[in-house]
Amino acid sequence: MNKGYLNTDKEIWRKIPGDYYSPSIHVTEFGGIGINVGGHVLVAPVEKWYEAGVEHFTVPDPNDLITNRSTLTTKARRLWDKLKRCSSLCGKRTLR
Repeated sequence: MNKGYLNTDKEIWRKIPGDYYSPSIHVTEFGGIGINVGGHVLVAPVEKWYEAGVEHFTVPDPNDLITNRSTLTTKARRLWDKLKRCSSLCGKRTLR
């Protein structure tokens, strides 16, 4: 017999209130931040979410684009490789 588990997460935001399937954000009992989109949940400490935002969502200074072009290309390749690995691991079509 399967043992049931108690959901102790605290929901702090839902895109469409009352819609179970809409994207949502919750806090776990251990302080992790969980983001649910399409039934897939990523949970990480707030510091990791911040690091991810800094790495992937900050807008570079236009004056640095010329000098950092190779760095940006390298980061884009790494991100593309991560996306390809994730898609193959979750059984989705492989990206090319």
